[in-house]
Amino acid sequence: QIHPERAKWFNPKLIIPKHHQKWRKILDASELNNQIQTIHFKMNGTDQVRDLIRKGDWATSLDLKSAFHHLIVYPPHRPYLAFEAMGKVYQYRATSFGTQHSPIFFAQALAMVLTKIRRESDIRILNYVDDLLLLHQNKERLREQTLIIMKIIETFGWTIAQEKCEIEPKQQINFLGWTWDLKRMYIRMTDLRKQELRYQLQRLISLTEKLVPIKIKYLASIIGKLIFLRVQVREASLYLRLMDAAKTRALMNKESRENIFPPREILQQLYYWHGMIVRNQEMTLEVKNSGGSYGIRRISEGLWSDSGTTNRRYFSPTWRKEQITEEVDKQQEGDGSHILRSIQLRISLQRAANQNDPHQVRQLYRNIRFNKTKSRINLNS
Repeated sequence: QIHPERAKWFNPKLIIPKHHQKWRKILDASELNNQIQTIHFKMNGTDQVRDLIRKGDWATSLDLKSAFHHLIVYPPHRPYLAFEAMGKVYQYRATSFGTQHSPIFFAQALAMVLTKIRRESDIRILNYVDDLLLLHQNKERLREQTLIIMKIIETFGWTIAQEKCEIEPKQQINFLGWTWDLKRMYIRMTDLRKQELRYQLQRLISLTEKLVPIKIKYLASIIGKLIFLRVQVREASLYLRLMDAAKTRALMNKESRENIFPPREILQQLYYWHGMIVRNQEMTLEVKNSGGSYGIRRISEGLWSDSGTTNRRYFSPTWRKEQITEEVDKQQEGDGSHILRSIQLRISLQRAANQNDPHQVRQLYRNIRFNKTKSRINLNS
């Protein structure tokens, strides 16, 4: 508690429901965030999970309790985190959930702990804010190391939410709103995520059909939740165009704080998304390709049957690296891009860039275009 005159910025307080019939207290720092310099920071996501997992892995997960509250706010900055409750004024001493930099500072602090764990263990580990995923090919090794890692985390002062952890190794685990099957190598929405999205889509469909005005922020939040499904729906952006256009028009008309009538033409897209969510079709994880990246595709009928030979070559985890390399070589020879693999060319480009010689750089790129054109002519002839 502080004297009201010490507060430099008052922030509203929100309480939102959590899982397990609990409530989360949030500091609405949206106005404060507008005054803070933005820091660009990329969090781990599904792409990083795909890069980390291997077929046949075992997995455990850990959850840190009140993670942000373990970080102490710099004293001169605390008056900017003031709020009023029951006629009294308080300020946050620990990091609050709501300021835009909180996840960044937390990730930096946790990175030191994860670095120590990686040095002392052969467990593959990845975190998304306060959720940690642990992977290993050996079940017993993972079980043993998970308990050791929990002790290391607690030694650093963090508290583990035991009721949210999956300490027993599994080959099917929920992480980032997805169910990952590490034995069959597929992914689908968790039942909880499916239930939440289905309810929100049904509500928006009902409001649109009845021509009930909605806030543009509400529409934007729905679009954001559907973008989450791009892992499962590759053509997601195509089925968000009308909703995105309605949001853009409202923003251009400066209606972000006003109610808008959702156009009825978005109903077709809403019905499509509702159907996709209800089906929750499994998506198989591809093997790593020659470019070093993973992809996701729907599990096609007959994929593992004799009739699915065309798909089997694309999905099979036994697809040989030599076959991949051979096809990439043919493709690059076809479009002339194989010349970019020249070590001498890369050295020349680097030298020109270091010398800040734009004329030499332009000349090198002219050579690239000439060689690519020549390759196409030779191929066609």
